[in-house]
Amino acid sequence: MPAMEDRDVEEIRAHGQLPNADIDIIYRRRQDESEFIGISIQTMPFSFDRLLAISDPFRFWGQVMEAAWWPWLQGLRAMDRLSHSPAPPRSNRPRRASD
Repeated sequence: MPAMEDRDVEEIRAHGQLPNADIDIIYRRRQDESEFIGISIQTMPFSFDRLLAISDPFRFWGQVMEAAWWPWLQGLRAMDRLSHSPAPPRSNRPRRASD
């Protein structure tokens, strides 16, 4: 493979950090229009107690059920608030007799 000169390659690098991960993204483009995109993710292992908390099946299913039922529960709460709201005031005008 022939060696590439620096002027033949356009390179852009990005680096990001999350609490437990470092992310590097490299984008290279040569003059012959070939492209290279490299993504590198390096993570730090979780502590054992966090791993246990994540792997708890009851907690997992509880969160799934909460997410599934949340819109319905919010709708029921809104309807409950409407049913307990005061009735609109009645007008004092006399009603007309129907023909």
